[in-house]
Amino acid sequence: MPPSLPHMPVGVPTTCFVSIKDTDDAEEDLTKDEKSVVIQEPGKDKPKVFDFKPNNIEEIFDFTLDTPEKIFETMFYDLVKEEQEDVDVPLKTLVHDSCSISAFFLGPMNGNKTNYFQGTGENDHGAIGWTAEQIFTLIAEKEESIDGLYTSNISISFYELYEEVIIDLLNPENNKLDQPSMDPFFGYKVPGMTVKKCNGVEDIIAQVEYGRNSRKNQIFSTGPAANSSSAIFELILRQEDKDGIAFSRLLFVEIPGTEKLTLSSDKIRQAEGPLLSKSLFSFQDVCKTLSLKKQDRFNAPFEHSVLTKLLHDTLGADSMNLALACIAQGSPKESKVS
Repeated sequence: MPPSLPHMPVGVPTTCFVSIKDTDDAEEDLTKDEKSVVIQEPGKDKPKVFDFKPNNIEEIFDFTLDTPEKIFETMFYDLVKEEQEDVDVPLKTLVHDSCSISAFFLGPMNGNKTNYFQGTGENDHGAIGWTAEQIFTLIAEKEESIDGLYTSNISISFYELYEEVIIDLLNPENNKLDQPSMDPFFGYKVPGMTVKKCNGVEDIIAQVEYGRNSRKNQIFSTGPAANSSSAIFELILRQEDKDGIAFSRLLFVEIPGTEKLTLSSDKIRQAEGPLLSKSLFSFQDVCKTLSLKKQDRFNAPFEHSVLTKLLHDTLGADSMNLALACIAQGSPKESKVS
């Protein structure tokens, strides 16, 4: 069994990072500092001020100035800098403490969340590719430092959710997928999902490339499929030494475009049907419930969608959770800051 965590479960993504993108069609004036974002809407005298409290927002990035590498280093902590006292370094806890890590990428579709999540190809493989390099480096360092038995292996899966249907991105023709069920080691899993063993960074990047090209890109009457789909990349690290076998999990989750959250869920369902945005509104409901002071996990509606069911053991149990909120500044007629 995986070892228990040395700290209490976080419940919801409590360490949040924000990336702000200024789009070409922007009609709003947006400024930022370390503590807040100010949005001046056309025709309105009083600007909107989003005050980011230090305990809610770790850092705010500028899309045009801060590279993805800098953002990922800040989120997961630069491996070469000295550890700060009483600060968990996410990727090190994954390898050295067998702690599970989950990272959520959310925001409107024009906020660049998909590119941060999976990259654009060639030399850009998003957070998945960047963290894969760091993990294999940490494993190699750990192997050198241990006297005696030590073995490790990594396996991955990559899948997409659209209209409550699970699509195996590493084998799109896979028709053996079942509904999520509880695994005693890893929490909720999808039976029949393709799992690939990876011996190096190149193996992971090759699978991510294949999975990225397998994602839905059609445009329907309700809009582009990408606006309403979510995706999950899962990495399982198995390690064995003289003390036994330990498992840890790295989960990257892309949430559907959050611009729909500015509208009534009833209106969205009337326009789209009951399934298209079900995962997005269920995710919102779960996070709202878990953010209550009592953190009433027993009443959180995890069962209301496939996505939230898969995240049950992540949001409601033992996992170190991070979130990157990608905020886009655009035309008020076409998008809203969410």
